[in-house]
Amino acid sequence: MLQRIQTVYLLLAVISLVVVFFVDIAHFADAAGIESELSLYKITNGNGEIGKVEYGMLPVALIAVTAAILFATILQYRNRNVQSKIIRMCYVLLLLCVVAIWYFTDQNYWSLEIAEPQFSYSIGFFMPFVAFAFTFLASRGIRKDEQLVKSLDRIR
Repeated sequence: MLQRIQTVYLLLAVISLVVVFFVDIAHFADAAGIESELSLYKITNGNGEIGKVEYGMLPVALIAVTAAILFATILQYRNRNVQSKIIRMCYVLLLLCVVAIWYFTDQNYWSLEIAEPQFSYSIGFFMPFVAFAFTFLASRGIRKDEQLVKSLDRIR
């Protein structure tokens, strides 16, 4: 069993996706200076009012499924070829997560009824990119282990 650093990378990718559920995705501000924060479940404005979000189930479902698949990939440590295939599929799922979060933010941006809202992305928007980077690093680790096993078989 040569499973080493890729397990850590995959676990960090899962953690970075789970973080999205607990942090804000975007911050909105209107011309009067009232700020609102958007998370996957609610919009909180500067007055303390909590509003409903629209289109929230799509990013929640995609992020949860991607995190579960990445966690299941950790358990496939005995079969590196399967791990590589699953990770390639997760690249597409992570890209879909980014698109879903962008669409979610955009739709909630237009649903706000404030004059000229300004917005900026928060840490929750960038976490799928971090998960993508950790997944890429895990893929490199798996590839290196596979090359090591092939070189050891050649020596025998």
